[in-house]
Amino acid sequence: MNGFLLQILLRTSILSSLWLAVAYLARRRSAATQHAWTVFGLVGLLILPLLHAALSEVQVALLPALPSTPNAKDIVIPGVVGLSGAAQSWTNGSSQPSPLMLLWLIWLLGSIVILSRCVFGIVKVRTWAKEGEQIEAKGTHVPVIVSKRVTVPLTAWIGRSVILAPLAWHTWPQERREAAIRHEMAHIQRRDWLSQLTGRVVCAALWPNPIVWHLAKKSRFLAERAADDVVLSSGMTAARYAQILLETAKEAHATLPQLSVCMAQGPNVARRIELILHPRTERASISKKGLLAGALLVMGTSLPIAVMAITHHKSAVPVGQGTVAKQPTQFFIECVVLEHGVRLADTGLKIFAETKSPKGHPAPGIVQGLVYSFPVDSSKELISKWRKAGKVQSSPAIRTISGQVATITSESESKNSQTLRFTPKLDSKGELVMSFSYDLKQDGKTTFQEAVTYSSKLPGTVILSKNTGPNQPKEVFAVVTVRVVDPNQP
Repeated sequence: MNGFLLQILLRTSILSSLWLAVAYLARRRSAATQHAWTVFGLVGLLILPLLHAALSEVQVALLPALPSTPNAKDIVIPGVVGLSGAAQSWTNGSSQPSPLMLLWLIWLLGSIVILSRCVFGIVKVRTWAKEGEQIEAKGTHVPVIVSKRVTVPLTAWIGRSVILAPLAWHTWPQERREAAIRHEMAHIQRRDWLSQLTGRVVCAALWPNPIVWHLAKKSRFLAERAADDVVLSSGMTAARYAQILLETAKEAHATLPQLSVCMAQGPNVARRIELILHPRTERASISKKGLLAGALLVMGTSLPIAVMAITHHKSAVPVGQGTVAKQPTQFFIECVVLEHGVRLADTGLKIFAETKSPKGHPAPGIVQGLVYSFPVDSSKELISKWRKAGKVQSSPAIRTISGQVATITSESESKNSQTLRFTPKLDSKGELVMSFSYDLKQDGKTTFQEAVTYSSKLPGTVILSKNTGPNQPKEVFAVVTVRVVDPNQP
């Protein structure tokens, strides 16, 4: 997994675990205080990336040490790369998507699905509210709507707060209706829809992390407990309210939309009833000191985790091992092969120098044309222009090491094929010496061959051209960009 994604999961896992520990240590405090602190934890997860971007990092070695000796297969990817059929289409003007891009795409799609469910939930409750019958209810200043779509009282925010009640609402005793209204009004006054929305947004952004989901679930449970405490503080006995809660839970049999807050549904009702009947349960609302403590906890936990750069432990040098042998220089080579008809004069390049074959090399140099070197930035702009115009036939790339032959072969169903061979190395002056050959076969017959050995300074790009005939303009048939990767540098 990419290091950045790993950092996200590690940081959010640590912060979520810390806030779950805070909730556990504060279990003897009131549900309102515990809920507020879990919401502070969810907000801390949201601001964590902002703090990380704004503050300097401090390295902390939490990951295991990397191997002390490099793995050869991680250094060099030499040899032959074969492309055929549909696979060749990746080289026609675009590069194959990397696993990291697919991982980011999956992550994004998961977030979109979760947020879409929230939006769909709001739309669904809005529709139910329009279909239902608004009634008058004592003790509330928000609309109370009887709907056949619900089996348990719930509240939701649809641009304004509403309370939806089941069809059986008119048959309920007055005491049960009052308990339901007080419970739902407690959610509205506490703005629990906003805290639940915060939890959903955090889960959407960090959905691969199960600890984040657990923290959001804990927050929803504590919100229900806090609303229960409001009902009990109004004078209703614990035994009677527990009975009302149990009766309501028995009648609930439908799945509720996202972001709606219901009175009694789900497996946590039994635990809520147990805490309602417990005589020593703290039921006070959160104080200003509790809010201040929560804010301080957010900064005290989020700041250290935001600046912490999680790294690997340093590798210990094995006993008896001396200095690690110097690894050969690696080359990343990209060759953009063009269609016929791209004239060298039309490139508009300011040619730095004609590149010639170095002395002492038996390679014949270029037979039918010339080799020119020019800056990498110029090649990027030019290649992009050719791609848009459909002039790029293929753009294979390969990694190899100094002095080793790297071959790329692509074939199509029409018996057309091209073979490219690269042999790069650095001379004593640090300049690139590159042997390059190109064979093109059409309908199984060789129609064009080229071989060249040239030297050029790095970084840079070379353009390979060919003569098309007497008094004819030179054509570009390939552009080769070489990047040097030194494995001995940190």
